[in-house]
Amino acid sequence: MNKINHTLYRGSVNKQLRVMYQYQKKTSVDKFPTIKEYNGTTYIEPSFSLTIGEPYGSPNRVFIPGSGYFHFTLLLHKSIKLIQQHLLELFPDMAKSEFEIDSMVLERFITEKAMHVNGMTMIPCKWVNETNECFPGIQINSLHGTCRIPMEDCMAIDKMLSTFDPNMFGLLMLQMMGND
Repeated sequence: MNKINHTLYRGSVNKQLRVMYQYQKKTSVDKFPTIKEYNGTTYIEPSFSLTIGEPYGSPNRVFIPGSGYFHFTLLLHKSIKLIQQHLLELFPDMAKSEFEIDSMVLERFITEKAMHVNGMTMIPCKWVNETNECFPGIQINSLHGTCRIPMEDCMAIDKMLSTFDPNMFGLLMLQMMGND
């Protein structure tokens, strides 16, 4: 199996944050090979995933398999809009460098507004940098990890992913690897 890891995004607020695209060319010995031929027709299966978070080993990471990619992008886009609409309610002291999230509003938000799809949930959170400066953020909870991302980085990731085609990029990766 061949793998290519490509950094799609580096954090602006959280300098450690990375969005990594991984492409794996699975061969015929794997359970689900990337390229199959049957009755003269070639079939290509998507073989990509995303990892969002801080460097390997950090608990602040989430893995998005290719089968959940489009659910993730839709959920991220909708969650950003929803949290922005309720930003001042959730973070009433946001003008201060150190602030708290309003726990009552957060609880109500989680029960009434938080969206859940394909094993993923996104909720508002507070993200704190190494100098204890606070930023509004989004916490991504999934079956494959949990990650807190500052809102400004979430908006940039959302914009980047809205123009990124993982399947076309995968075909480019497949072409780079060659067909064995």
